[in-house]
Amino acid sequence: MDSDILVVDDSAAIRKILQRVLRQTGMPINEIHEAGDGQQALDLLKAQKVHLVLSDINMPTMGRLQLLAAPKTSADWAPIPVVMITTEGGEARVAEVVKLGAVGYVRKPFTNVLIVDDSPAMRSFVRRVLELSGIEVDQCMEAGNGVEASKCCRRNGWMSS
Repeated sequence: MDSDILVVDDSAAIRKILQRVLRQTGMPINEIHEAGDGQQALDLLKAQKVHLVLSDINMPTMGRLQLLAAPKTSADWAPIPVVMITTEGGEARVAEVVKLGAVGYVRKPFTNVLIVDDSPAMRSFVRRVLELSGIEVDQCMEAGNGVEASKCCRRNGWMSS
């Protein structure tokens, strides 16, 4: 079955990059929907069946983590995996997005990437998206949960102890 994906970012350039990368993965994609902010994303979720959401954290209208929390309030939206993409990467932020149900977390500008998910298939998919993006990634690490992610961040000097 082909998937419908929702890309949410207030930067049109980032949305276009992610669309191009998603198409290059070879994943069977029916349609890639775009939203420029959290409210547009919620409106789209009401109108379309979506199988995956890639979303920035900091956006106008519905910023911070409101968009991440909103889908979990609906039985129809709860099973949709959400991968957060952001410029923020502190330990508290990673813990917060995992607690709210994100299945993955990618930090922009993608120079050092930590993919956090309990599913090796999802981690592999996100890694492939990054490889095909044309964005230079200096280092890409994977973790199966928040504890492993914190250890990886400390080990690589991405956050203080």
